[in-house]
Amino acid sequence: ANGTAVDSHNVSPTITKCWSVCSRIVNLLGKGLMHADEVIGNACAQGLVISFSYDGHDAPILNPFLYEGFALALNELNSALKKFNSIDHADPTRASTLIRAAGVLLAASTSGAGSRSNTEDVSVDLGPARLPCT
Repeated sequence: ANGTAVDSHNVSPTITKCWSVCSRIVNLLGKGLMHADEVIGNACAQGLVISFSYDGHDAPILNPFLYEGFALALNELNSALKKFNSIDHADPTRASTLIRAAGVLLAASTSGAGSRSNTEDVSVDLGPARLPCT
């Protein structure tokens, strides 16, 4: 899922569609974090961890085509952290899986931390989506 920064005007429609599908998959994995079934929630968290883990000290640059799906996944992750770390739904195993996913996603999204989308919907901005998870 790691890429280099690209100019969206110089990319073929096929590549743009591929990145769009990848972004949608990241978004869906984020939505799965809140699933009532612990196995599904943990699988989605692990899927995000595997997708965005990297070797080395510095995270690769996150492809800008992933920003929207990534931001939506971070919003879902924040909601899941609040739910499964609360007294009402305390689940230490699930919480630790979510915390690991949060660390990996925050590290992977460092390159896009200052980005904002051109839409009115602030919830899809990567920069603001990172703040509640810190």
